[in-house]
Amino acid sequence: MFSALIAGTAVRRRLPGDPRIQILGPMEARLQRPDLVILGGLNEGVWPQRTRNDPWLNRPMKRDLGLEPPERRIGAGAHDFVQGMGARRVILSRAARADGAPTVTSRWLQRLLTLAGPQAEAEMAARGRRWLDLTTRLDRPDGPVTPAARPEPKPPLAARPRQLSVTEIERLVRDPYAIFARRVLGLEPVDPVGGAPGAADKGTIIHDALARFLADWDGPFDHTAVARLTEIGEEVFAPLDAFPAVRALWWPRFLRIAEGFVAWERSRDPRVSNRFVEIGGGAELVLPGAEFRLTGRADRIDLLTDGTLSVIDYKTGQAPSQKQVDALLSPQLPLEVAMITRGGFAGIPSDRPVSELLYLQLKGAREALSEQGRTPKDMSVGELAEASWQRLEALIAAYQDEAKGYLSRARVEKERDMNGPYDHLARVKEWAIGGGEGE
Repeated sequence: MFSALIAGTAVRRRLPGDPRIQILGPMEARLQRPDLVILGGLNEGVWPQRTRNDPWLNRPMKRDLGLEPPERRIGAGAHDFVQGMGARRVILSRAARADGAPTVTSRWLQRLLTLAGPQAEAEMAARGRRWLDLTTRLDRPDGPVTPAARPEPKPPLAARPRQLSVTEIERLVRDPYAIFARRVLGLEPVDPVGGAPGAADKGTIIHDALARFLADWDGPFDHTAVARLTEIGEEVFAPLDAFPAVRALWWPRFLRIAEGFVAWERSRDPRVSNRFVEIGGGAELVLPGAEFRLTGRADRIDLLTDGTLSVIDYKTGQAPSQKQVDALLSPQLPLEVAMITRGGFAGIPSDRPVSELLYLQLKGAREALSEQGRTPKDMSVGELAEASWQRLEALIAAYQDEAKGYLSRARVEKERDMNGPYDHLARVKEWAIGGGEGE
């Protein structure tokens, strides 16, 4: 009962500030006798508020039910305006623009200025110009404004990372500042408290389900395999019960992915001799005067019946294009091949050639999954892997010079995408927009 009684009452708490200043509603303001009253928001839609037609009750129905017509609220607002004008000192204020669009002066202010005449209006505006000048001074810089420069921090060599993962190498190519913030400053993005799962969480859940399925399953890829994969999916999706809307969207997609994945495995099974799933490894780089280790975890490496290897990466998002892979802007798969040839993955024969680079895009839409080969056309997979390794050695060697800094957004894929986890630290929006610089 107490909750019901107070539900319709608004109580404005007194914020920290000058005790002589109060922000009141029209009803509360009428009960005070202040020295100075500021009537703000004198625009149409605010004073008076907009009236709208009720979709359920028209005007005759409201009249028959004894409800107030919309115009009564306008009359009450006019009364509040007149009461506010009765103070000894009054400042009339309005915003010329709101949300980027011009506004319309309140009808009451228009009538007041019309009755006062142009001379009185000019005198009022002149007195108000003093306050406008004071507000503009608050934002006026002390000296000339110089645009912020693109950050390129240059930490000492002792503070620079001596180990990076394959996925971090792509970040080092595209946005070195992100590597500086994470591996030098030790700053990790913090998920919002109570935030809903995102695309990265969906990828992790699907990866875990497929890895557990392939690690345990030794039967035929038929309806029983789909049932087992669905059972594993129910287990890994259990934490999403706290987010029913997210689960309702992701679960049907996973069911389609399960059916499509088993069908894909059934068609591929005659070519596969052995599957290595979620296998981690690393390899050392030989650099003059420096030690560096490249680590990585391959989603999957298949030993084919012809004696060659197939390197597969699962993608729940967009897969890199063939051009990006060939140009080593997305060097994950070529670097994994280079690690294989150097014995970087335990249990993977390093003397077997790699014949296939493959992205398996897990959509879960009408097309449950799609196989996207990234095997180069103009060179062998081994040659591409060696080129990526030499490029990596040159890249890491360049960062052994203290004059080489970690430039922000060195090779961005989307110029207008400024929502990276470290873009706000680099103040990207201060120097990127309108800079006209290209990399």
